[in-house]
Formats: sequence, C-alpha cells, structure tokens
Amino acid sequence: MKTTITIGWMHCASCSALIEKWVQKLEGIDAVSVSLATNNATIRYDDSVVDMNTIIHKVQDLWYTVTEQTNIHEEKNYWRMFVYSALCTLPIATMMFVDWYALLGADAFWLDTLFLVLATINVWVLGRGFHIRMIKKIRQGQTNMDTLISLWTGIALLYSIYAYIQTYVFGNPLDMGHFLMGASFIITFILLGKYLETKTKGQASQAIQKLLQLQEKDALVLRDGTEERIPIDAVQIDDVVVVRAGDKIPVDGVVLEWSSDVDEAMLTGESIPVTKAVGDEVYTGTVVINGTFHIRVTTPANQTMLAKIIDVVNNAQANKPPIQKLVDTISSYFVWAILIVAVITFVVWYSVTGDVSRALLTMISVIVIACPCAMWLATPVAIMVASGKGASEWILIKSGETLEKSKKIDVVVFDKTGTLTQGKPQVTDVVAVDGDDMEIVAMGAYLSASSHHPLSQAVVLYAGDAVSSITLDAYQEISWHGLRAIDHETGEVLLLGNRKLLDREGIAVSDALVGQMTALQEQGKTVNLVVRGDRVLGLIGLLDTPKDDAVDTVSGLQQLWISVVMISGDTHKTVQAIADQLWIQRYYAEVLPEGKASIIASLQEQGNFVAFVGDGINDAPALAQSDLAIGMGQGSDIAIETAEIVLVQGHPSKVLESIKLARKTYAVIRQNLFWAFAYNAVLVPVAALWLLEPMYASLAMSLSSVSVVLNSLRIKR
Repeated sequence: MKTTITIGWMHCASCSALIEKWVQKLEGIDAVSVSLATNNATIRYDDSVVDMNTIIHKVQDLWYTVTEQTNIHEEKNYWRMFVYSALCTLPIATMMFVDWYALLGADAFWLDTLFLVLATINVWVLGRGFHIRMIKKIRQGQTNMDTLISLWTGIALLYSIYAYIQTYVFGNPLDMGHFLMGASFIITFILLGKYLETKTKGQASQAIQKLLQLQEKDALVLRDGTEERIPIDAVQIDDVVVVRAGDKIPVDGVVLEWSSDVDEAMLTGESIPVTKAVGDEVYTGTVVINGTFHIRVTTPANQTMLAKIIDVVNNAQANKPPIQKLVDTISSYFVWAILIVAVITFVVWYSVTGDVSRALLTMISVIVIACPCAMWLATPVAIMVASGKGASEWILIKSGETLEKSKKIDVVVFDKTGTLTQGKPQVTDVVAVDGDDMEIVAMGAYLSASSHHPLSQAVVLYAGDAVSSITLDAYQEISWHGLRAIDHETGEVLLLGNRKLLDREGIAVSDALVGQMTALQEQGKTVNLVVRGDRVLGLIGLLDTPKDDAVDTVSGLQQLWISVVMISGDTHKTVQAIADQLWIQRYYAEVLPEGKASIIASLQEQGNFVAFVGDGINDAPALAQSDLAIGMGQGSDIAIETAEIVLVQGHPSKVLESIKLARKTYAVIRQNLFWAFAYNAVLVPVAALWLLEPMYASLAMSLSSVSVVLNSLRIKR
C-alpha cells in the first residue's frame, strides 16, 4: 500500500533524513521518501504487517506533527512567535543606541534584570522548540540546524546569567549586553526567517493547491430514485451521479443520460466547450455549461485522471535527483565541521586575547553565520516550483531526476501521428478502379467499424449511412498493415490497408494505380486500398494535417541546438511530405513499433541523449529505450504509467516548454548551490575574524535561506 502524510515542524534536510531512517526501521515498510520542500512523506508499506497509526506514532515520537494543513499552521505559528520575540528583543536592542549604564548608574541593576528576563523568555520559551528537537536529535546520534541554534542561544544566555551573577552577587563586573542582544536577535531573526521561508514555500506550492481545488468534496448520487449528496470518497463504481449546469464534474465516468456542453479547458486548453452525449467520457474537474448529466462512475475517486495527475506532481516533489543526494551527503558533515571550526575559533581568540567574552562572541558568530538550510533547500524547493509550474501548464514531470535528464537532451524523436499531426485524419480522395466510389467507401466503412484506429474511424465518419451489409468471418486487424476479413456468403477475402497488406496477400497493383498512390502520398496523404478477392476495387486517400504549433516547436527545438527526428509507420512519400512542411531534415518511414526502439538505440550509440515523444499507448518499446520518455495525450493511464513527462494537452509546444523548464530549473539549482556554498565559504571566515557580530550573523543566516527560496520562485515566471 502507498500513502502520503503531511509532516509539520521539519526545519532542514536532516529532519527529513531522520524521519526516513527511523520509519524505514519499522517492520513492513518498503520505502520512505520525505520532502522538506512539500512537508510530505510518501510511504510504501505492507498493511498486513504495519498499520498507519504505528507509522504516525513513530513520526510523532521524533517530535514532529502529522497534519493536513502543515504550511498554513506553521506559517501562523512562526508569525505569532516572531511578533512575541520581536517585542522581547526591541527593549534589549535599545542598547545599540543608548548608553543606559552611563545614564542610570547604580540603577542599571533593574535594567539588566529586565533584559535578562526578556532574553530568557525569548530563548527558553519562544525558542524552546529548537532546544527540545536538539535533545531529541542528540539522543538519536543526529545533528541538524536545531543543534546550531540551540548551541548559539544557549551558550549566549548561560554566559549572560554567569555575568549577571558575577556582576551583582560577587561585585566582579562583566559585560553581558552583547550576549543578551546576540541571543535575542538570533531567536528573532531565525523565527522571521522561518516565517518568510514557510510563506515563500507556500507560494511555491500554489500550483498543486490549484489542482486540489479542482476536486469536488462531494457528489450528488442517484440511489433508488432519490438524489443524495455524499462525500466523494463514498462514491462507488457504477453509481449514477447527477451534475447540473455550472457544476464541476466530481468523477470520471460515462454519460448515461441527457447531454450537455462541457468546458474542458483545464484539461485540453481549448476554450470552446465540447458537447457530451450518451456514451461519451467525462473527467473530474471539468465544468458543465448547460443542461443536466447523469454519469455512470467508472473510476474510484482516488484513481481519477485528476487524482493521478496530483499524485504524479507530489511524487516529483518528493523524489530526490542525483545532485540532491550529493548535497545531502556533503551537508551531513556540515554541522560537525562548523562545530569544530567554532571550537578552534574560541581557543585561538582566547589564547591570543585572554578575553573569554570576546572569544565566546566570536565562536557564537561562527556558529550563527553557518547556514546548512540554504544548501538543503537549494534543490528541493527549485524542483517543487518547477513541478508545480509544469503542472499549471499541464506538463507532468514525474521526478527531479527527470528534470536533470531533460537538460541533457540533444535529440528529440517524434512519432508522427498524434504528436506532430492532429491524429484525426480525414478522407480527401476516393479513386474507383473496379466499381463506384460509394461501393468502395461502404465496404471500407464496414471493415473499419470494429477498429479504433484513427484511419478506420475517419473512413466510418466519411461514409455516414453508406455502409455495406456484408456478414464478415475471420476478422483481423493486422498492426501497421490494415484490416482483413472474409465475406461469409462468397468466401472472398476483403482487405482495407496499405501496399504492405496487398504484398502480404500476393495481390498485384497496376502501374497506373501506383502512380495515383504516389501522387497522393507526395501531398502528405495516407493511401488505403480496398480489395475484394484478387481485385483492387479502388483506393481511399486520407490526410492528417500537422498541429498548429508543430512548425514553431521544431524551430524552437532547433534554436536550442536540439536535433529533431520524425518516425512513422506511414509510407516514405507521405512522411517526406509532412517532414518538408515541418522543416524536419531527418525522418524514418515505414517503421514498425519494434523498429522505433532500434532507431533510438542507434542514435544513442552515436553519443546522443535522446528523448522520444509518443502517445504512450503503442510506443512502449521506444519509450523504454529512450533516455527520456515523453507521453502526449489527454492523461491516458498508459501515458501516465509509461512516460517520465506527460503532456496532458497533447500540444507539441509543450515538449519545447518542458525542456526549457528543465534547463531553467537546473540553472536555478546551480545558482542556489553556488550561493549557498559561497555564502558559507566567505562568511564563516569573516565571522571567525570577528568582522561580523552575532546579531548581524543571525540576520544574514536567516535571509540566506529565504534568498534560495525566492530565487527558486523565479522559475514560475
């Protein structure tokens, strides 16, 4: 079983790593993936061995919460805590501008007492979560950002208490002002940084929230002649759902009664409503424009097309690409390295100056300035924004690794039909050789009636009511050849297909007919021959035109120095005509499904990194062979299962957009990592040389994490 839970109060990647490590230890757990960026944990487990309550309790034992609205809850909590912390810090901060000790003299005792109380409330009450989590982590042999925060503020406050006692109990004046300000500023700025980080992470996840809003919470179900509104999770397969004008369709199903226009813009990108009649499929989240529907439910609520899309996006945001795994490995040693540097800094400063106060402040500055959060957030937040951006454009990216692959693509191979072309051919020519046009069309339509192939459906549509009443035996649909059957009354073989089918049956084609076929194919048309017995009755020409954005897509890819290749099972002349229209120089014709994979393998052997774009239904070998599998179509089950990127709306331009998105995302990840590492490489030595006081160090540290998130948000533009 697979489930996703939302976890609260994760602060850094070590939090997610800790949860993964300890949940994985439970018996019956197959896999755990925790995303800091989304606050989600995706868990695969054997429900006969371990139940969900046990998993949740394990997470809670680590001092995290499991909630449905983590981001909103955390954002409000961080804001409230920041406000309280700021109120405690502001009086102490006045020491930066006013020499209270000179003004008050002996009465400074009361001021120091007030400042100490405020700092103690700030550190031990408002900052208690950092200390509790540090203790939890230490018990489990872990360190993280909480370790540094707790050490920074704890040392500063304890020294302040020590200085207060020395000053007012033993009469040995010691400076405590810098430590009180440092401890208070650290907590205040950290809470401010966490609030801003949580808020910006919320902005980054807006796309997935919009997808969730498309799903209705309940449905109006017709049972025993009575309409009853029930929760969407209670709707069962074969239930009849009633949907009226203006309502969102809450289920995937088939129209059972009545008809209406439906706005499918969220799915297809087309603004013109589509008329849905009895037998037509409808999808969750689309909107009824007029009339009333009775819909028979065909899919459980958690397996609708929309639910699968949301699941794909969530999985992408939880998945860690190779570059993130490298960063996690480096970061796991970061806290210990900073602690060692801090201790060395204290020893050196104390040895040189003999001033414990200065040595402690310098050590605290080193600990404060270090920011592993920026490194840990650099990749996951960028991936979260990118996958959300893609989802808002109906580009479904299955994983962070997919983004990493996409940036390497130098060859894109398109399957012609349905990707670069409309996939909805129309009959344009009927040429009679033996018989009349209507007889040819009628026979072709009768043979095509049981086929779902686009060419067959085009012939049926063109024929209308002109359909033969022949009784067929031994009906066959021969892949990439055509249709074959036997006339029950005469025993004659009936054929509708291409030249390969006739060659297979040993039927000759006259030179004159070959000339006519060639002329049509040079116009980009597909030619099907109609045969009865050993006689060719005639041919039917069909045209599948390129999609509106196909030319611009090919041009855009070429401008990115990506080669475009087209593959088709159609004849050489037909494929060449389409290739010329689209300015594609390299193409392969008359290719069987298994041959596509061989062509891709050949391109890979030449050192190319190849993406294959197909419909996800009959292109499985090619999709599997490619370095990056891109499925086009309106979110079919096969496409979502097979492809690494699913282009729901089926526009070729989405291929170009997805590659641009991947390249931009990877550039942002590199920028994030560079600045995160550069920040620590530059400012840790600066702090060690006492060129940056703790309060300013804490502000810089907090803003570094926020800057990484803000930089990642640029991907949305």
